[in-house]
Amino acid sequence: MADAEPSLTGRRVLLTRPAGRGESLARRLRQLGADVEMRPTIALEPPGAADAARRAVRQLQDYDWVVFTSAAGVRFFLALHRELCGSGAEIPPSIGSIGLATARELEQHGHPSAVVAEESRSEGLARALVGHITADQRVLVVRPEVARPTLVRALEALGARPDAVCFYRNIPAPGLHAVVRDVCDGRFDVVLFSSPSTLERLLQTNVAPRSEVLAALERSRPVAIGPVTASAIELAGMKPAGIAAEPADDSIVECIESLFR
Repeated sequence: MADAEPSLTGRRVLLTRPAGRGESLARRLRQLGADVEMRPTIALEPPGAADAARRAVRQLQDYDWVVFTSAAGVRFFLALHRELCGSGAEIPPSIGSIGLATARELEQHGHPSAVVAEESRSEGLARALVGHITADQRVLVVRPEVARPTLVRALEALGARPDAVCFYRNIPAPGLHAVVRDVCDGRFDVVLFSSPSTLERLLQTNVAPRSEVLAALERSRPVAIGPVTASAIELAGMKPAGIAAEPADDSIVECIESLFR
């Protein structure tokens, strides 16, 4: 009796994560037979004006907490921290992380988190911090240039003094127009979005009418890495084909496999 084919044999999967991210996920999907293309729709870079971020790092000892809302934020924060404070310098405040991926990114550099949200979204982190952050404590929130106000408002409701500082921003990735054309041509069976911005940048080009891109994406089975990204897909006028239970490789692979059972 012949062995069964791998579960994703011949399926074409587009990963829209920024360059340098998602290699382990791509490897897992390829082991299951998928044809994976890693073609970012966004690129990450330091903010145009980094004065506030540099000031926050220099005055880090004045904060009681530093809270990270993404693994990308960790990387940009630590790069600036090394530049200003030297390699191996400690982070004096207590650390809060929006989820396991963010906490792991910190731990790899020797910075354990005091609080890790089980739910990888602002609402989950806000709930996780209840009972840890107290009134009048200063909290540095490491965030991208554009971010929802949910976490800051929740911290203010606790009586804390949050300071939301931009440490990075996203811009359209090189080659974005070619990605849109291939989506419209029906090249992919699954398109994985890892953040609302990975979808938004795809929809902001003038390669094709928005309605045409949306229709092509829906045929291509848009998959969300979590509920925040799923909400962005719905707000754009589509229904997510799948939503990963966690933003981790195992959950994402399971979600994609489930589309073809």
